Amino acid sequence: MTKEGQKTGMVCIYYDQIVRGGGINRFNGHLAGEKGQVEICKKVPAKVCYKMKQNLDGNKSQRRKNEERDNSYPPSEIRVMKCQ
Repeated sequence: MTKEGQKTGMVCIYYDQIVRGGGINRFNGHLAGEKGQVEICKKVPAKVCYKMKQNLDGNKSQRRKNEERDNSYPPSEIRVMKCQ
């Protein structure tokens, strides 16, 4: 990790590139080869790439489970008061 002023970045040891902002999931996307938010690491070993993809997929499935659990509860009762 590097710190430049208020911004924190992470240095890819394979690609020798600094990835700024976005947190660890964005950096894992760099190593996993996910397109979109950050440039793909072209020099990461296949084993590391596979592990990072597993990590990101696990995070996504956990988030989905949490959302399903949160949506399964009945909505709270809303009481409407009449003005007199």
